[in-house]
Order: sequence, then C-alpha cells, then structure tokens
Amino acid sequence: GAGAGAGDALCGFGSSVPVHAEMVSSALVKCEAPAHAAGMVVVEVSTSDEGQQFSHSGMVYEYTHEALVVGVEPRGGPQGGGTVVRVALSSVDSSSVSSCRFGTIGPLAGRRGG
Repeated sequence: GAGAGAGDALCGFGSSVPVHAEMVSSALVKCEAPAHAAGMVVVEVSTSDEGQQFSHSGMVYEYTHEALVVGVEPRGGPQGGGTVVRVALSSVDSSSVSSCRFGTIGPLAGRRGG
C-alpha cells in the first residue's frame, strides 16, 4: 500500500510515492512495486526517518509492458496435459517472458520457439 507510518521501512521506485517495505532481516526488505509507466527506475530503501532519507545504491528496476496474448495454438488438448502450446503475443518483447499460467496452474517455465 501507499505510504507508511513512523518507524516503517519504505521502498522508493523512481518518482512514485514510496510504498511500505517489510523488514525480513537486517539485510533484506520486501516490498511490492507500485504501478508505473514502462521504463527503468532507481529503487531505494528508507529504514528510518519516516522516509526523509533513502539509500543511494543506484539499483535499477525495469517496468515492462504487460504481455498481451493474441493467439493460442492448439486451442485444446488432453486433460492429462503435456501438450506444447504456442502462445502469440503482441506489444511485448517476447524475450522478457519467462513463464505462463493456464487458469490456476502456473507459473510454468516457457521457452522461445520459432
């Protein structure tokens, strides 16, 4: 969620409003990236001062366009699975897609095909 109270850790993703970060250990925080336009942003962390001071690591996170499925071949297969399914995508760099999901089954590893 957006914003956090006093003493909470925060993650900053570029120019977005900082989000709450969970302190997993003294060396690890976990946070959810907020919505942002596609592109590279610097990610920094604040663990004190109510977000007045953030780290200066320069670590980068890349927001990508969501994959849009425009075709599936074949359109069906046996219940036992095992069918290799070709998924056609639009408006995305297919090299950045690493997995897919069929309903509630997934993520499944993907591989690029010809």
